[in-house]
Amino acid sequence: MTIYIAIPRFALSGGNLVSLELAKYLESQGYLVYCISGFRSVKPSSVILRKPRRGKINSFANIYDYLITSFRALFYKNYIATHHLTSVFNFIKKSKFSLVQDVEVDFYPARIKFIGKLFWKNYLLSKNLIFTNQILCSRIIPEHNTDIEGLSFVPFTMDSNHDTSKTIDVLGIIRDGQYKDPQKTLEVMNLIERKGWNVKVINASRQQITNNNTINNCNREQFLKLLNRTKVFICLSKWEGLGLPNLEAFVAGCEIVSTPIPSAVTLKAVMSESIVIVNDANSNESIVDVVTMLLSGYANNSINTTERMRLLHEQYSKWLNYAERAINKGISK
Repeated sequence: MTIYIAIPRFALSGGNLVSLELAKYLESQGYLVYCISGFRSVKPSSVILRKPRRGKINSFANIYDYLITSFRALFYKNYIATHHLTSVFNFIKKSKFSLVQDVEVDFYPARIKFIGKLFWKNYLLSKNLIFTNQILCSRIIPEHNTDIEGLSFVPFTMDSNHDTSKTIDVLGIIRDGQYKDPQKTLEVMNLIERKGWNVKVINASRQQITNNNTINNCNREQFLKLLNRTKVFICLSKWEGLGLPNLEAFVAGCEIVSTPIPSAVTLKAVMSESIVIVNDANSNESIVDVVTMLLSGYANNSINTTERMRLLHEQYSKWLNYAERAINKGISK
């Protein structure tokens, strides 16, 4: 059985990481899997995700890739779209599957959101929808009955040679998009720094941030190394389809302060003491108080990272089983 799965531009992104891991899993289960991007078709084991460059040229390259990938999808029986623009011709022929990883219509600025809604509704026309977690599914299609279990994840191993001295008190990420709430995140991080804590901010946005505590152009490997040295990780996004950094921080032995995005809610369910959930009603000052409390009582030797990894892999295995069941069911129709 041959399955084609979209990996746009083979670009390094959270969505592509999740999609590629699903492709690798399906291949390990005996399926013949090809990852496609534009005119390229590559076996999962040969895919290398690279960090894309920003700018207009990159934007045009993205559009070109989406169109070619979507056109090719018309000729595949078992195609998994993984982004709402990887199945733009769904209105002509519905894709067999859509892997729904976020509320992607929210990516659009208000002035062109009506266009985004058209593409988004078109994406959801696929014959079978696979969701990365139940919370996301309920947000998009509340009445959609599924047997979703666990949540998607991108497995990794911590290098035993990594520095785990926990010299960073608080780590946060600034990302583009109003729903990521970069302004609130930056304000909270600055308040924490003024209290004398060692704060590091990863700038993954288009903003120019010149503080001495800012780290620019951080790749995933570097991010994992930073997490290994971090006591408290902060995520204040208004919404995310998953929130992969929370899961990585959990495995790295960080205490976590997060809004109730899917990864945070799941972590609260499997190990409630590992995370404090805050929301929009919390003032910046109250969030700083929570972080200060966690730092004051932080004890690195009491955190069992092996157990944390086991719990997370258990959730991930449940999700992979759900995804494979959904794919088998869709193929047999």
